[in-house]
Amino acid sequence: MDITSFLKTLLEICGGISILGGGATVIWSMLKPTVNLRKRVDTLEENVNKDYKSIGELKAMQASMCQALIAIIDHEITGNNIDGLKKTKSELIKKLSEE
Repeated sequence: MDITSFLKTLLEICGGISILGGGATVIWSMLKPTVNLRKRVDTLEENVNKDYKSIGELKAMQASMCQALIAIIDHEITGNNIDGLKKTKSELIKKLSEE
């Protein structure tokens, strides 16, 4: 094997490696947005689940506050619903201690 055939073979191997590297780069640049988008969607899904849980907790607290207001209004109107106020107070304390 002479030097020219060796150099020709070496250049063919180097050319093949550069073609494969270029192809891999092109494929990766096409797939990278998909990978980044998947990460972003996963993060957004986690945030949505946290927000959904928080909204549920806020709705429960708002319902408790409305019940307390109803009990206070009922007491103001009738003037004799002390047991209802005590019950509402204990429910509110229980609800607040859960958080």
